[in-house]
Amino acid sequence: MKQTVRCQCGALYEREEHQTVVRWRDAFNCVVCGREIEDWSRSRRAIFRLIRRPVSLPERPPSG
Repeated sequence: MKQTVRCQCGALYEREEHQTVVRWRDAFNCVVCGREIEDWSRSRRAIFRLIRRPVSLPERPPSG
């Protein structure tokens, strides 16, 4: 089953789960802003596909 998931920055993803024989422990971070969108530890693996970038990029705090 496919779902639509939105990051806080506005990026829009299509999310789909696939059954696996082994237990997966993983996480998915937004490719635009780097925020963690989901983490999981189960025998279903989530696959994310970026379908729309936000209109404006989020501001990042200065690194240093």
